[in-house]
Amino acid sequence: MPYCRDCGKEVMDDWMVCPYCGSSQSNSEES
Repeated sequence: MPYCRDCGKEVMDDWMVCPYCGSSQSNSEES
């Protein structure tokens, strides 16, 4: 399971935003 880049909590792979700190979790950058 991935972790939030900002707060380090466990997040689901399909979550776009961390529910704990609100940080964006998108791993792929769309161009």
